[in-house]
Amino acid sequence: MSEPPPIPRYPGDAIVDAAHGTSGDISRPLPFIAHIALPSPFPCAFLSPPLPERGEPTAGIILALAWLVVAPMSVLIMRYRLLGSRSYIVHKTSMTAVGLGTLAAWTIAVVSTQLHGGAHFEPGHPVFGTFLTALVLVQLTWGYYLRREVWGTKHAFAKWAHRLVGFFILLLPLFIIEFGLYRYRFKIGYDTAPLLAVYPYVRTAVVGLFIGAAVYIEVARFLSSKLVRVGTVASAEDAQDGTEEQRPLLAGQ
Repeated sequence: MSEPPPIPRYPGDAIVDAAHGTSGDISRPLPFIAHIALPSPFPCAFLSPPLPERGEPTAGIILALAWLVVAPMSVLIMRYRLLGSRSYIVHKTSMTAVGLGTLAAWTIAVVSTQLHGGAHFEPGHPVFGTFLTALVLVQLTWGYYLRREVWGTKHAFAKWAHRLVGFFILLLPLFIIEFGLYRYRFKIGYDTAPLLAVYPYVRTAVVGLFIGAAVYIEVARFLSSKLVRVGTVASAEDAQDGTEEQRPLLAGQ
């Protein structure tokens, strides 16, 4: 039986190795999140029918749709109020769906690992995935309380922190998904080479469209406000000079 191809190393692996002293030997079990094992009585059999032989493709599809499509659009809609008064409702609903999808993908990966075994489920990729899931849930709770004014929406620090954490969360999945593609290929043996070849372009397109849309909206709004101010000043100067357009007098005036 041929030996499996070598597993590529990533910064996340080095972090976990340094923390637990594995030095690249992933045969040693990692504690806590890096080597997740559900209790044996866990009723995961009921999840077997909808899952393929390995659940990671399902988890990957959910994460890709959530973080490459829905989340960037939701952030732009809320940041620039593109839908007016409905922007918050759309943002809250879509990001809640993203959070639930992320939690579902994480659960599918864990359950699949429990059912089918999972040396491929360690070390760096699951750590980042678990961190992302926890951070998303905290961010959703934070946004809910900010809107409900439990912590007060007048505090600029709280609002800007929510935005900055949100942008950081947007960046994480761009790399977590790629790590997952590598893990799925080299640990399980499925050929994800075509996806790995295409994904960098997809990631670049997502980032480019997001930044491009933000810049376009900012420039359009700046020019619009500039034209409004110039028009207002010109009208005021015309009025002072007596050159404003004279309205026809009605009979008797």
